[in-house]
Amino acid sequence: MRNLTKAIAAIALLGLPVPLAAQNATTAFDGSYAGVSRQLEEGGLMSHRTNRCPPSGAAAALTIANGVARTPWVTDDPLVGSVDPQGGLVMRTQHGHKFEGRIDGQGRITGRLTGVCAYQIVWQKRGR
Repeated sequence: MRNLTKAIAAIALLGLPVPLAAQNATTAFDGSYAGVSRQLEEGGLMSHRTNRCPPSGAAAALTIANGVARTPWVTDDPLVGSVDPQGGLVMRTQHGHKFEGRIDGQGRITGRLTGVCAYQIVWQKRGR
C-alpha cells in the first residue's frame, strides 16, 4: 500500500504547474533586436560565386517572443528557431539555412549563418 501511495504522490507532483523561474528561463530573452551587421564570408558553398549571395550589410530585425526567434531571411523563407535557457540560439529556414549563435548579458546576439552562403551576423536588443 505504501508503494501505491508513493506512486500516486509522484503522479500528482507531475501535474503541478512549472515554477515561474523555469517558465521565464527562455522568455528572459524576449524582445526586439536591431540588425547590426551581416558579413558575407568567403569559403561558403558558393564562394566562387558570392555575387549570387546577398551582400554584407545590416541584418534584418529579429524578434523573440516566448523563446521563439524569427527574422526574415529571404522572401517566404524566414529563419525561425528557439532560445535555450543559457542564451543559445538556433534558427533554420525551410530551404536549409541554419543560424547558430548566442545571446550575451548585454543583449547582443552573435553567430554564424550557413547554407549556400555563409555570414557572421550580429543583432543588438533594442532598449539597452
